[in-house]
Amino acid sequence: MGTEIRRALDALDEAERLSRLERTTDVGKTYELRAVLNQIRLGYGAAASVSKLLRPICLNRKPSKLTPAHEQRVATAAGLELVCEMNADHPIHTRDVRDAFEHFDERLEQWLDDPENEYLHMEVVDHDWDLATPVEKRFPIVYHAESKTLSVLGDEFSLKSLKAALEDALQRSSMGMEKVRRLYWNQDAD
Repeated sequence: MGTEIRRALDALDEAERLSRLERTTDVGKTYELRAVLNQIRLGYGAAASVSKLLRPICLNRKPSKLTPAHEQRVATAAGLELVCEMNADHPIHTRDVRDAFEHFDERLEQWLDDPENEYLHMEVVDHDWDLATPVEKRFPIVYHAESKTLSVLGDEFSLKSLKAALEDALQRSSMGMEKVRRLYWNQDAD
């Protein structure tokens, strides 16, 4: 879990770094767009993986509908939450980010059907442009470099909040894994 959290944090840090670089050529702007948004997708994807590990989708199923594999995932998640002291209201558990990306294709069709939206391109890095039409009405995915927020089909996500949740989860998972290591280390010593 710690490796995936670090992957998410590293990717989000790299996205912020890349978005601060000045680009002057069309080739540079294309590179910035691709590099920044690739890092954001990697960061959010890794964060979603951590969230799924701690809150598997099968938690929403009725107990009678759980397969043995589902039961194992639920038990693993419960054990991780206990060891890492991350209760159900920890921000890493939120489904908002997961849903924004995992159900993107369904939501994109709705966005495209809205006559107020003027599709230009799939994604863009916004540097506080002063446009007559809001950038979210032209691009389904927008990273606002100044505010460090991500807009996915109009839903706003704060990279700062996600990073804070990931950093807390990393600290908790490190402490939890240290507890487990000590427990097993002490058992081996006996």
